[in-house]
Amino acid sequence: RSVWEPRASCEDVAWMVYTSGSTGKPKGVEVRQQHAGNIFSWLRKSHDWTSRDKFVQLYSISFDMEIFSIFGALVTGTELYVPGENFEIHSSSTLVNQLQKRRITVAPYVPSVLALSVKNENFRELTDLRVIATVGEELPAFLVSKLQQKLKCRIWNIYGPAEATLIVTKRVVSRS
Repeated sequence: RSVWEPRASCEDVAWMVYTSGSTGKPKGVEVRQQHAGNIFSWLRKSHDWTSRDKFVQLYSISFDMEIFSIFGALVTGTELYVPGENFEIHSSSTLVNQLQKRRITVAPYVPSVLALSVKNENFRELTDLRVIATVGEELPAFLVSKLQQKLKCRIWNIYGPAEATLIVTKRVVSRS
């Protein structure tokens, strides 16, 4: 007989995230164990991750989409690179340099930050990058075009409010 018996149920809170969402009014959102399990199961089963993949955490843990990077790496058995506190995400040269140096294969990007990176002359050197998951903002067609001219990675456009456990839709952006 086990000394420890799990007490968590599917309806228990897995985490709480604060968001302003589409209302602009800050609020706390509780994400249930069942919903977290569903998103992680989907993430693990529906993609071709390998032991060579490396996720990167580009944003603060308070940004709900970082759950994608952190737990995405954990549930798929891949590596997670967490930059130090002096990491400058808005410096495209620092960001591109670190992605290249660390051989990152999966990166979540807010389109406005992606636009800065794409302008960097070394961006096309990110040959290890297999997936760019755009989140948090509208993904403009002109940015997709510029990105596709420089890299051959897959582009995912992900949307989902925190209330719906991060990802409600994922669209693979095609070359056309």
